[in-house]
Amino acid sequence: MRPSIETRPADLYARVESENQPGETLVETLERLVDDYTLLDFADDMADLSEHHWDPEALEDELETADRESRTGLDEPLPWFSTPSFSDS
Repeated sequence: MRPSIETRPADLYARVESENQPGETLVETLERLVDDYTLLDFADDMADLSEHHWDPEALEDELETADRESRTGLDEPLPWFSTPSFSDS
């Protein structure tokens, strides 16, 4: 039987709390547990679990391409706008 959505956060909280070390906040515990786990690690894990997944290398290539395109757009000069002249005439 699959746990309901309502119990999953409580299960996660209990899991993090069980790993809590003396003097450590829950946020610090969570950071320690997942510190070295990247989005690419997640994509690799999903590839192992499901046949309906993103290819991690293709996803990384797409993100790098989008990043390059965004940076190219930022390098383009802004159009020159003339400022209005305020005179007393």
